[in-house]
Amino acid sequence: MTHLIHFSHPYYMRDNAFMLSLAEQSCSRGDTVKILVCDSTVNICKSNPKAEQIVCAWCGRYRKNQFSRLPKNTEILHYGDFYTPEKKSVVESLKFDYDSVAAIKKLLYKNVKIGYGAFSSYVTLTRNLYPDINDEFRSYFDRYLKAECVLIEVLAGVLDKVHPELVSLYNGRHFETRPVFEFSRSLGYSTKCYENLKIGKSKRKNFIFFENALPHNIKSICDIIRGTWNDANLTEDEKKTIGESFFNNRKASLFAGDKVYTRNQRYGMMPEGFDESKRNIAIFTSSEDEFASIDNEYDDDQIFASQQRGIAEILEHFKNDTNIHFYVRIHPNLKKIKYRYHLSLLGYCDVYPNVTVIQANDEISSYSLMENVEKVIVFGSTIGVEASYWGKPVILLCAAFYNYLDICYKPKDAEEAFSLIMANGLPAKGRADALKYGFYSMYDRNQDFKYKVSRFDFFREVLIALNHARLLNGIKIPVKEEICR
Repeated sequence: MTHLIHFSHPYYMRDNAFMLSLAEQSCSRGDTVKILVCDSTVNICKSNPKAEQIVCAWCGRYRKNQFSRLPKNTEILHYGDFYTPEKKSVVESLKFDYDSVAAIKKLLYKNVKIGYGAFSSYVTLTRNLYPDINDEFRSYFDRYLKAECVLIEVLAGVLDKVHPELVSLYNGRHFETRPVFEFSRSLGYSTKCYENLKIGKSKRKNFIFFENALPHNIKSICDIIRGTWNDANLTEDEKKTIGESFFNNRKASLFAGDKVYTRNQRYGMMPEGFDESKRNIAIFTSSEDEFASIDNEYDDDQIFASQQRGIAEILEHFKNDTNIHFYVRIHPNLKKIKYRYHLSLLGYCDVYPNVTVIQANDEISSYSLMENVEKVIVFGSTIGVEASYWGKPVILLCAAFYNYLDICYKPKDAEEAFSLIMANGLPAKGRADALKYGFYSMYDRNQDFKYKVSRFDFFREVLIALNHARLLNGIKIPVKEEICR
């Protein structure tokens, strides 16, 4: 089998170590392994968002050391060898027409959603969901779009030469990697997109792969969650214990596969004036930027235009119902975000008489609040799974990783959402699928990989720190927010 493996930018250093092991394992099985790697033909990436030459030079040295460990018969393919003057002329002549985020997401080049890939990287870097689409932004953002077009043209030549039976890559969400997945699939090539999960106190990584799908594809995620439970060589009680540990750890502010966001909260602390005689409903926000530009399945599966608009419409609909009180808990991951899509929520207390907004850095316990409300409304946050596990009815109002699990109510439109919110005695969905989610997050697949690259971390952090401190005269990253929102 001919196996083409794409190595992403060195920001994902430990993940590149895994891909190195993947390449060696493929060689040991007798596969013909081809490695596709950047060689500064594209000089902008997540590790080098300001296109600085010193970062590219460092990356080249890192790559040389990395690939020296591979079997000698492994062929290294560089972007530049496939980027002909004709292709360069085509890409440099490209013009991109967009005046909004919606227009960005519609941008295509040779069946690749270059708008999604570029905007996903921009939002990850800046956390700005609604940038001002001005000349400064276009000058910077067009670099991302053209970088994707370069990769597509390079890949066209590579695939035509190699004709692999399998194309493997890491993640696939950002502009440096999305074209590898989408262009390969558009030509009918089989793909595997690798992603990692952090397991247990050691935060050791377990790698999983998605066949012919991005790691953020909701149906694929739900299938893997169920498959992980069904395929594990454990008793039902053992699986249940592991699944329960996810929820117990989260509630106790212990590591459970993600950053612990509730460490500064005080369990038992409730909002001042909490009235048990009212119908109290919690609205838990998500870090909306994490889902802002993944794929159209997230955008199409929206009841409301945004999380902000959804909360506003709910509060407006129930503003005269004095028997209902809403508690809007802002996600702790938003505590340093200064954009209006987050800060505007704070003003709802002054507009609506039956709402309390709990700020991101407030010590009030999300879990104590969850335990004492009638029901929970979420916009994709994992606390929706947790609330279901702990016996609360959950209403999900946008796309989430657990869409196709029997965990929450998923209304089709605003009117159905209002009906579910109003319903008395709405039953919880039960624990079965929530336990599978917890098990998927905590199950240690006992994977170990030959190559470790932690010794490079210090150098990486120095370069990233220099990069973001603008000490190397790199291009400027525009972060101005759109004025009219």
